[in-house]
Amino acid sequence: MPTPEHADLARAAARTLAPEMDSALEMQVERVLATGDSEFPPQRFEAVALAVAALVVSVSQFAWQIYRDLKQDREKAREAAAREAITRRIRMRVELPAGVTPAQRDRVIGAVLDEVDRREIPPPGG
Repeated sequence: MPTPEHADLARAAARTLAPEMDSALEMQVERVLATGDSEFPPQRFEAVALAVAALVVSVSQFAWQIYRDLKQDREKAREAAAREAITRRIRMRVELPAGVTPAQRDRVIGAVLDEVDRREIPPPGG
């Protein structure tokens, strides 16, 4: 179930990515957030768009968890090396949906992490 924080990240990332990936991405992200469904039949016309939307939601959720875990050492999280480590962890934990290229996945990860950087992360448990 999406947390309000990661749902907001997913929405913001979708707004950022929509012009370059799919104009319906924001709507598809809302659909994934509302239903929690990231599995789509391959014969559906919109399967790739929904797969990208599901990827945005998954990456947002996982990135939010990582950044919250790193809150105690926020300065390190902002360093390029830390960001690359987070990117690698997300790549290992979030499955690449069928029809989504690694370049698209990496663009989604980058957009989500940019949104996390723009926000004030509340302390764990807060």
